[in-house]
Amino acid sequence: MNERIIKKSKRISFLILALVFTFIFVESIGETSIPEHTKNFYVNDFGNVFSPNQIDEMMDRAVKLAYKDNGIQVVVSTVETLNGLTIEDYANLMYEKYGIGKDDKGILILLSKKERKIRVEVGYGLESYITDSKAGKFIQDYAISYLKNNQFDLGLMNLQKAFVNDLDKKFESPKATEVPVRSASNTIEQAPEPVVTSVPVTRSSTNTANETKPVTGSIDAPTNKNNDFSLVFIIATIGFAVLFIVEAFIISKQKKKYNSDCEDYERRIHNEKANNEELIAENRKLNSSLESQENSYNKLSKKYDTLKDRFNRASKLHEGLDLEIDRMIQKEIDDRNREIAAKFDSSYGSLSTLEHLNSYQAFGSGAFSAFDEQYKNGFNAYDALSSEQRKYVKTDMREARRIYNEGLLRKSKEDAEEYNNSLKECTSTCSATESNLRRFLRLWEIYNTMDSQTKSFVDSSLISSLNDLTDRAEAKKQARLEREAEERRRREEEEEERRRRRREEEEEERRRQQDSWSSSFSDSSSFGGFGGDSGGGGASASF
Repeated sequence: MNERIIKKSKRISFLILALVFTFIFVESIGETSIPEHTKNFYVNDFGNVFSPNQIDEMMDRAVKLAYKDNGIQVVVSTVETLNGLTIEDYANLMYEKYGIGKDDKGILILLSKKERKIRVEVGYGLESYITDSKAGKFIQDYAISYLKNNQFDLGLMNLQKAFVNDLDKKFESPKATEVPVRSASNTIEQAPEPVVTSVPVTRSSTNTANETKPVTGSIDAPTNKNNDFSLVFIIATIGFAVLFIVEAFIISKQKKKYNSDCEDYERRIHNEKANNEELIAENRKLNSSLESQENSYNKLSKKYDTLKDRFNRASKLHEGLDLEIDRMIQKEIDDRNREIAAKFDSSYGSLSTLEHLNSYQAFGSGAFSAFDEQYKNGFNAYDALSSEQRKYVKTDMREARRIYNEGLLRKSKEDAEEYNNSLKECTSTCSATESNLRRFLRLWEIYNTMDSQTKSFVDSSLISSLNDLTDRAEAKKQARLEREAEERRRREEEEEERRRRRREEEEEERRRQQDSWSSSFSDSSSFGGFGGDSGGGGASASF
């Protein structure tokens, strides 16, 4: 048992050690799971959320803010999944990797589609202004209602616009570099003699004397790898110390548990012994009961043998005793059958008279239920009698059956007459319109539930008129449905044509904006960060 405890404690120790190394491994590869930013930088749509026009709109706002407000950057990123990380860790790693914001004056808005989470990561340079509570309020006020309805694009655009406008008002001041202005002819007009500063916004494809080189996240961002290694080493050391403490604690607990199990085992042995003694006592009682039953059986067997012997002796003294006993038993059976038949006659003797039919005729169709129930009960009771019992029944069941059929015939004529009256009223007053179709179908439903005898009393000419009205009304309904379907198809085709024209217009607008971007920012084709190091705070939400 002690060896088993030691082996189990070793397995637990290896498990804890594996967890420590897993933590170190995840910490070391966490950053590698973050994708490189796109050439747009300000909008990294890895989750395929935005249309080209929406990306252009958000790029325009973000780049203008970076120009006007000395390197404040608002970046929007979407991903399909967080790859097992929390959204807080993922956003912090992405913020550091992209180097968002000059002097950490940046905001990263991150959305994960699979986990349905959103995070606003705020750089240290903006933490005093964009507090955690303010970031959470912005998410709730500007984005969350859209995200819950799967309108990810609208929610993120609205949230980015709110942050850009808020920051632009807060830091509005004389600008180091003027923002490119779009003229009415969609060309870019530069402010007269702009002052070149050291705030980079784009990565130029060429490097001229008049351009400032863009600063990416790897230039100004301080390197924390040594600090991270030291931190991991400290965590690993603490983990090993905790490992040995936990192992000693586990061995102590296992020893106590072993002693407790031994005591429990002894108690179970004692209880089982007591239970076995009780079972032995119950078996003794059962054996005693069986012996008593066996004695009773032997006594009855002896009594039976005695009676059988006496009967044989009586038969020898009085010949024909068996026949007399048989006749006595048969008489008892006949008397019982006569009694049952007399009870039947007492209860249902009136079925072979006209009493119930006259009552039904006197009170009209409302009394048919009582008439029908009385005869059905009588027929069921008669069917339940044996053939010997029926011999003593005095009620004429054939006459009862005839009277019942006569009542059914009368009921069929009454129902047919009522139905004919409804048909006459309908065919004479109703036109073959769709509004009357439901009434026609209801009359057909009643007709289909009739038995063949009742249908034979229905006026066939009225049925023919009803059929004609129904066919014409259904034809009008079918024509209306076809017109409505044709109208829906026409509207759908018109809507599809409008969508096609709108897509063409959007594509044309996108091409114009692409041309304006290229003229606005020289021959630059991509953007980058200003060297921001780490997010200082922020807020997260699930949707």
